[in-house]
Amino acid sequence: MALAEKSVDSQLPGVSKGKILDIAAKGMEDPIDWFNLPYASKVKPEEPDAWQQLTVESEKVEVIDVTLDRAVVKATGKSLDLPNINVDTTFTIEANQEQIIA
Repeated sequence: MALAEKSVDSQLPGVSKGKILDIAAKGMEDPIDWFNLPYASKVKPEEPDAWQQLTVESEKVEVIDVTLDRAVVKATGKSLDLPNINVDTTFTIEANQEQIIA
């Protein structure tokens, strides 16, 4: 799993930092590109491009824990749509698990 620290996606201007940039499952193809998490908005996004939320700006990305079986990364930022809301997202990936916890 790779989180964006300095990478900037042209589809996510200003909010790329802290988003999952790429992930590959051991022994499988690599079809995943950018997870657009987190988002915080006043209304439920429903349009065709609802996945492309530009509502959270992460200011800091830090590795919390890394072992042979587990990695934890935290992105800290704020909602652009709701200025008084701070947004912290912790991503945890563990060996032999089918899902990432976010």
